Amino acid sequence: MRPAICALAIALAGVFVFGGAAAPSRADAAACTASATPGNVQQKINNAASGAVICLGTGTYDVRLFVNNKSNLTIRGAGWNSTIVRDGPTNNTCLLVRDSRNIRFERLEARSCHVQAAFVANSTDVVFSGVEANAGPIGFQYRNSTGKIVGSWAHGQSKSGGDAFGAIVQQGSNVRIQDSLFQYIRGFGILSQYNARLHVGNTSVWDNSQGGIFTIHKTGTTTIGGSRISRNKLNVFAGEPGCAGLPAGDPNPPPCYLNNPSRYYSQIVISLQNSTIGGARGTGVVIFPGVSATLRSNRVQNNNVTGLFVWGARVDAEGDTFVNNRENGVECRAYPGPSTGYRGLCRVVRAHIHHSRPLSGNRLGGGFVSEGAKIDLRGSKIENNWGMGVAVLHGGRGEARNNVVRYNGGSGFCIKNAGPVARSGNQIYGNRPGYCLGHP
Repeated sequence: MRPAICALAIALAGVFVFGGAAAPSRADAAACTASATPGNVQQKINNAASGAVICLGTGTYDVRLFVNNKSNLTIRGAGWNSTIVRDGPTNNTCLLVRDSRNIRFERLEARSCHVQAAFVANSTDVVFSGVEANAGPIGFQYRNSTGKIVGSWAHGQSKSGGDAFGAIVQQGSNVRIQDSLFQYIRGFGILSQYNARLHVGNTSVWDNSQGGIFTIHKTGTTTIGGSRISRNKLNVFAGEPGCAGLPAGDPNPPPCYLNNPSRYYSQIVISLQNSTIGGARGTGVVIFPGVSATLRSNRVQNNNVTGLFVWGARVDAEGDTFVNNRENGVECRAYPGPSTGYRGLCRVVRAHIHHSRPLSGNRLGGGFVSEGAKIDLRGSKIENNWGMGVAVLHGGRGEARNNVVRYNGGSGFCIKNAGPVARSGNQIYGNRPGYCLGHP
């Protein structure tokens, strides 16, 4: 059973490295123009002129740092575990920015904040560089703002009775997350929603209890490159969150989708490039109805359900590897069902789909599956899967040309109750003919 997608469910020495990229050192930074203590830091911020660099010494700051209607201001700590900003007894956010521009927080830790470690609203170019968001319900949150999170670490977020988040980018925000780490969050690593633009580069998002990187709620654009998204319940999701789980191997959706199909359409655009997406407790990548997705040169591996699941969406994938996933390597479905729905388009070119494994009870374990979807499968190698190599079922149709389909435990090609499927130039050998959905 594919789980429901319903709920919104290193070194520490001042210079730290994620994937070979380091946070800026003090030698690269502008000189301090003022110093501050826990007792006067807010006054220093309030009185800061444009271009000020306020340096916080070692210690614990039990006070909210509030930047309001400021420009060209840097607030710099002495490093993680050295400068610690904690929530005061009446505050909810440790680092708060409103109606400001060109603001930087550097080399400090926001610890156990009651709501957000950092919250940015109605501001431009707000940067968190070398900032640790430790515990609390939310790490970094941008609303109607632009900025960047670089060389930073969000971990240990949790919320009683609900989901926590390492970062939330929402309501028209445009944010880049670079060279950072999001882990051990009792919820989601990174969430983008409500027409936000999210760019994730050379970042690791792993070991979070619900999701890795999610893009939801009708519109928005997400670009993921050179990143590692692993060991989350579901690694990557794009679309409108669903109402129920989808049963494996059954193209007919739960009735709640049929009652209001348009509710679950979105116009989200997502791109994944040169990333590793693996080890999910559920599906590796899920693309829901209406989404336009581009995949290039990713490695989708070792997921406990299908590697790439596409439902009523348009996917353009080229040069990707799908290996050692359970259920199927790639599965594309019409939405909401094969006889009533939008077929979308699954274009998969120069893929390597291999060593897919079955779910419990010796079910599936196929390479590439269409259940009602339109396909364009070309120049790919589909081999050594436990079940069939390529299956086109339940009204699926399209083209499958110039592929190598070999050594699969079921049929090389399984065309059953399908529409027209153009096949030419395929090399098909070493499979077990006659077994469409498994092997003996």
